Amino acid sequence: MPYDGKRVLADVRHRLLCFEYMPKGCLADYLSDASCRLQWTTHYQIIKGICEGVHYLHQQRIIHMDLKPQNVLLDDNMTPRIADFGLSRRLSGSQSRAITDHKLGGEITFKTDIYSLGVIVMEILMGHKECSSVKEVVKSWTNKFGALKNQTSLEQVKLCAEIGIKCTNYSPGNRPATWFIIRGILGDVEILNWPVTSDVGTSTERMS
Repeated sequence: MPYDGKRVLADVRHRLLCFEYMPKGCLADYLSDASCRLQWTTHYQIIKGICEGVHYLHQQRIIHMDLKPQNVLLDDNMTPRIADFGLSRRLSGSQSRAITDHKLGGEITFKTDIYSLGVIVMEILMGHKECSSVKEVVKSWTNKFGALKNQTSLEQVKLCAEIGIKCTNYSPGNRPATWFIIRGILGDVEILNWPVTSDVGTSTERMS
């Protein structure tokens, strides 16, 4: 290559990113009416894992900005991994306190991820993006369970439906922070092990 009027020999260096192999593909492959072939425990594990992943990102002040089924990969045990951080943003403490708007033309907000999370949860529950009520979701899963239904599973279905609907609230300020989502899914005992920062999910963002 030419340099300072002379030709010099230089090595060309390439940078490679190595990721864990996800043999089960992406979540989008399982979001259809055929998804009923998966047991409810698997659905619940996936929902729980995605919520935990988003919670972790937000605790690090990272906004993914492109959460969708295609960006949720599944390992051999169907454990979800959030991928594709090409659009992600990391905010400073002052920035995270200032975010208020979910519009792309406005300020960046954690509540953008929360909305996307809610859409994913409802897709996992119903196999489509159309709006559904908690009652409709529970009825659908009651039919799927058939004679195998149990109260614990139905309560989990109801909880996940409530979370999905709250996350997709039209008003960003009414969407729950990941702290309250995780609290609902894991319960008060397990949640004690999770770190919480004061400016990501305040006491005014309750799931009530």
